[in-house]
Amino acid sequence: MRRRVTELNVSTRYGGTECLVYTIKTYGQRCVCYDLLSQQSKVLNCPQCGGTTIVRGIYTPIKSSCLILNQNAIESVATDTGTVEADSDAVLLPHYPLVRPGDLLYLKQVGRLYNINNINTIEYKMDVVKQICQISVEDKGSTAWQYILNQNQIT
Repeated sequence: MRRRVTELNVSTRYGGTECLVYTIKTYGQRCVCYDLLSQQSKVLNCPQCGGTTIVRGIYTPIKSSCLILNQNAIESVATDTGTVEADSDAVLLPHYPLVRPGDLLYLKQVGRLYNINNINTIEYKMDVVKQICQISVEDKGSTAWQYILNQNQIT
């Protein structure tokens, strides 16, 4: 735990910004809005699941730090699958928490919620060291925003 706190302090001290990572539940009890035939939500803005079709579908946020990459830096980042595209914003996240496409990222400095679209990991000896994530802005009226505001999870 002490190492984790030290890593967060160092990352924010050297140009990183504080953020909250909201991981989306992928299993659990289905919400009442879930339709078995279509395998989708029947309700557009369900207050119980936040559009994930799983009861309390978003975990409590995890405090982390990230480094926002500008367009010039995005073009120069090379990964094992190629270079990160320059048409979307990107952030550099530490090894914890491991994120998946569809997870949410709230940047405190900007006050915006972002959807994580694509993740490229940097590994050393089969351990994840850093994560480069392509992100897109989530609309203020979206289901995820409403769910997070209703749960008072922005701290």
